[in-house]
Amino acid sequence: MSNLTILDTSIRSQENLFSLNDLHRASGAEDKHRPTLFMRNQQTKELIDEINFQNTQRSNSISGKTPHLVASKIIRGGADLTVRGYWVCEELVLSYAMWISPKFHLVVLRAFLAMHRNEPKQLALSETLTPEEQRQIQNAVKATHERTGLSYGEIWARAKNKFNVAKYEQIPRSQLRDVLIYIASMSAIAVKNPTLSYSLLYPLALLYYYSAEFHDSMVKQKAEEPKMWGLLNRQCRTMDRVRLAISMLAEELPDPEHKADILAFLEP
Repeated sequence: MSNLTILDTSIRSQENLFSLNDLHRASGAEDKHRPTLFMRNQQTKELIDEINFQNTQRSNSISGKTPHLVASKIIRGGADLTVRGYWVCEELVLSYAMWISPKFHLVVLRAFLAMHRNEPKQLALSETLTPEEQRQIQNAVKATHERTGLSYGEIWARAKNKFNVAKYEQIPRSQLRDVLIYIASMSAIAVKNPTLSYSLLYPLALLYYYSAEFHDSMVKQKAEEPKMWGLLNRQCRTMDRVRLAISMLAEELPDPEHKADILAFLEP
């Protein structure tokens, strides 16, 4: 038995061949990655033929002292059920890993290198999100934006702050489910309009009243100075706009007496 371990899955070996079925489990056991499909691949067949040819050549060159090594074998029957399946050489293991994905190929390659150097086993794939998992988060963000009206920037900012990352791609794969639930549960924060009250509006109306009084006195004092008329006219237009705003706010007061008090300050 070998000491080869891929993603916490021990890979069995016999006669210098490794269990392709174990590799399949280590890769995630997806149906599209079944060893049968890989072995039926034309490129795989050609690789097997080439490996067998070179093994035969090498065996013959050493006067038969080295046993002929086969590239693969299939065990279908027998009393020992644990040895059934596909068994392949190291080259085919690496080819199978590449057939699945470049990422899995790199994991398997590093595991073989570590085994040959007697280093600790390769433990896991990258802890960050895969492209497919990133798309899941992007779709969740889009759905939340459409449902709540929150901006994309706000949704991303909340998610990154919640999971303490600078970029969402840095979120650990182990937290994918939590991220999706968190984004889906987001809701817009309702901003309540401040309640308009008499105590709030009264000082504004009083300020307007004294400002208007001051403005009138300035008009009387500077009536004979034409240079001041431009300034006074601009002040007058501003006062009119303030008066209009206060009167509109006063209309919303629920108490008629309070409303009357405010409007009294606005009379010319």
